[in-house]
Amino acid sequence: MRLTLARAAFAHRTLWRRDETYRIAFVLGPPVLLGGLIGAAVWFALQARTAPLPNAAWAVPNPGNTGQAAAAPLVIMPSFPLPRIGSDGKPAGLEPGWTGMLYRAEATPKTATILDAARIGPYEPGVDAADMAAIVAAGPKTGLYAGIQEGLLRIDEGGVYGITLRLQRNTYAMADCVMRLGIVDKAVLSQDRLNIAGLTDITYEPVLLALQPGLYRTVTAFACWNNGSMSDTGRLSLLMRAPGQTVPTPVRNKLYRPLPGAIKP
Repeated sequence: MRLTLARAAFAHRTLWRRDETYRIAFVLGPPVLLGGLIGAAVWFALQARTAPLPNAAWAVPNPGNTGQAAAAPLVIMPSFPLPRIGSDGKPAGLEPGWTGMLYRAEATPKTATILDAARIGPYEPGVDAADMAAIVAAGPKTGLYAGIQEGLLRIDEGGVYGITLRLQRNTYAMADCVMRLGIVDKAVLSQDRLNIAGLTDITYEPVLLALQPGLYRTVTAFACWNNGSMSDTGRLSLLMRAPGQTVPTPVRNKLYRPLPGAIKP
C-alpha cells in the first residue's frame, strides 16, 4: 500500500511539473457545479495516468468557507528557488504578471464540465485578478468557457501565510460562478456560487500555508455564466496574508511569469 501511494505521489509531482493539462485538471476537477462534476472528463482521464488518490476536502465546495479540514497549515515546497536579481533590479528570467488561457466548457441545467482538451487560446489577465470582462472579450461570441490563470508566486521570507480568493460582482443579473485555486501540487480552495444575484463582495476564509523562500506555481480558474451564456461581469482576485498581517491583501508585485525559455517546466 505504501509503495502504491509513493508511486502515485511521484507520478503526481512529475506530471504537475511537466504537464500543463494535468495542473489545470487537478485544480478544476472534480468539484460539483450545478449538481454535476466540473472537470469530470478530465478527472476520469487522469485516473488512467496515476493511481487513484482519496478525494480532498476541497473537492466538495462549501459555499460558507474554503472547506479547509484543519487549522494546521499545509506545508508546501517551492517549485523553484528565488531567482537572482539582475543589474536592472528585476528578477532574472521573469517578468511581472501571469499567463491566461481560455478553455471550453459545457453546461446543462444539472451538469457542467470544463474541457481541458478544448483550449481556445490565450488572454491577458489583470495583475492580481481575473476579470470576466477580459475573459469574455478574448473569447468566442458563443459557447461557454473558463479563464485559467497561472504564474509564479514569489515568497521572500519563510513563515505561515494565508491565501484566498475574493469574488466581486457589481450587477443584479443572476449568474453561476466557479472559482479554483491551486498552489504547486495542492488544490487549496474550491468554491461554486450558484444563482448569485445582487452586488457581491466575498472574501473567503484564508487557507494557511507554511512556505519558505522560493517561487510557487499558482493556478486559478474562474468562470461566470447564466442560462447558457457567458457573463461579462465578475472579478476574482488573489489575496495573501503575510506573517504578522491580520488582513489578506491583493497580491501585487509578487506574481511573475517566466520569459520565453527562462524556466523549463
